[in-house]
Amino acid sequence: MCSATIAQSDQLNNHQMKKFVEKMGQVLKLSVVQGMNATMNPGVYKLRPKELRVGGRVPMNYPSAALVVSDRLKGFDPQRVNVVRLGLGRDESVTSEIRALGIDIRSEKSVSEQLDLKTLFAFVNETNFSKAALERMVSDISLLPERETIPVREAVLSDLRAIDIRYGNVLPSRWIEDLEGRVGTGGGQAILNRGVRFRVHKVKCIDETNPEWVGSDEIAWGGAAVDDKGVASKIPEKRVGGGFDDGDSKTYSPPEILKTFSIDNVYPKEFLVTLALAEKDSGGMSAFIQRLYEAIKAEITLILSALGAAAGAYAGAEIGGSIGTAIGGPLGTIIGVVAGAIVGLLIGWLIAALRDDIFAPQASSLFLYSTNDTFPGGSLISPQMKFQYRDHGGDYRVTYDWEITR
Repeated sequence: MCSATIAQSDQLNNHQMKKFVEKMGQVLKLSVVQGMNATMNPGVYKLRPKELRVGGRVPMNYPSAALVVSDRLKGFDPQRVNVVRLGLGRDESVTSEIRALGIDIRSEKSVSEQLDLKTLFAFVNETNFSKAALERMVSDISLLPERETIPVREAVLSDLRAIDIRYGNVLPSRWIEDLEGRVGTGGGQAILNRGVRFRVHKVKCIDETNPEWVGSDEIAWGGAAVDDKGVASKIPEKRVGGGFDDGDSKTYSPPEILKTFSIDNVYPKEFLVTLALAEKDSGGMSAFIQRLYEAIKAEITLILSALGAAAGAYAGAEIGGSIGTAIGGPLGTIIGVVAGAIVGLLIGWLIAALRDDIFAPQASSLFLYSTNDTFPGGSLISPQMKFQYRDHGGDYRVTYDWEITR
């Protein structure tokens, strides 16, 4: 029996993945500014915010991040939108990047089309990703209980052998032999775990938003969830409690179930919840977060495709590729959490300029290895974890857990 794994978007410890999130954030900031300018002043700016065609067995269209943000602004007063546009356009982190990268913000070509992506993301290479993933495997495998059972697919074992050979047989032979004895497809097993649920236990106000003299904060939550098939859905907006002042909290007993996912017998699998807090008049927060998440995941896919199959494989092993997903969440940051981190980064950047009431979202991902996974100690309920929200002069904590149902 394996232990299910939880990862949070604010706990990306790997240097290369932090760099990937930051670099993606830079590209998307420039794209958003370019899209906003084109929306507000189409006579000067030629670009038209558009949807992205993402390949695969069935190519699909996804909105670009610039289009999602432009649509969000349509409900705002035009004068306010222009203030936002000018404010973001004067952001030194944006203007310096435009100059450094030689971007023509008035061009009909998108930012991504103007960039040399292979140079910008040159760190997405075998040395920085595959070797780092292997070194982390060595460390993490050594921490597993001696008799821990890990479902290992044959293809993954083959990848592991190849990388091990490439880097001079750094894995002890006994580990390879041990893993060879655990090969399994993960399919065709009896379904023991029937579903998973994301539950909230408490929302606590550490510090009320500014200005505090106006009155108590009226907080709502909302966001997006992604199932193990990659399908995103909204977490409906709901008001939390009757108003928050410093030190106030709202406790749910029994816990409030925000999202329920069903489980089939295809493994491994992951589930993601991206949750934001907002003032009650947030205006379509959940739909905005869902669309922004889908846009960012599509942008990540297109950039990795532009870098080439090899680079995509290196990053894939790090953010949810064959090795990362089949041997364990701690061994590779899940791509959904990476996308969730970029959502939080981008909304965090937009908050001040938009004067929106959304707190930067936080993401949590649950990774299941096999049909009989539990949490440590055989529990069907994970240890309680916390999201931290600090925006608008306020500070809130949300305590949550994941539950496996049978």
